Amino acid sequence: MLRKAITILENTNDFDDMEFTAGQSVRFLNDVGSGIVVSHLGNMVRILREDGFEEDLPEEELVPIGSKDVLEEHLNRVEIRPKDQEVIRVSKSKSFTPATNVMEIDLHIHNLVENERQISKDKMLDIQLHHARKAIDDARKRNIKKLVLIHGIGQGVLRDAVIKLLDGYDRLQYYDASYQKYGKGATEVEFW
Repeated sequence: MLRKAITILENTNDFDDMEFTAGQSVRFLNDVGSGIVVSHLGNMVRILREDGFEEDLPEEELVPIGSKDVLEEHLNRVEIRPKDQEVIRVSKSKSFTPATNVMEIDLHIHNLVENERQISKDKMLDIQLHHARKAIDDARKRNIKKLVLIHGIGQGVLRDAVIKLLDGYDRLQYYDASYQKYGKGATEVEFW
């Protein structure tokens, strides 16, 4: 939904030649949140983020908040349908099904970061393994009995790294997850 909105923004001419002025409120295209324009020099705009930090961003990564807020107008027009009530979304990549006490995490990089094109393959693997470790720790803390790590098929690099990671843990066993549900692209972890 957000990508459609960003595509709409990129295809509109409303913000070509946009002048940003000090005190103007803006929203970020590639990040969560908003801020206030501190200064504008050339193509760069200095923003005071809502978290209190200043950041310099290119004009094209900002959307002014105001009467011509295209993103907000689009989001207001989009129909939001409720998800399956059995599945609780923990984050973009994690979900938990209370009835079966199973947590899933999708380790595909596009589910873990906003802009995967700026990350090297080595760094991608580090990020994916970090999220796998975090999911294992979360599952144990929440006393969840099963965790499904969705790594996909690909060339098997992520799967091999996940297996090596799981070998380093105790009090768990792992095996291929349900073929009918995940194909060959997931590993199920059972904690005891």
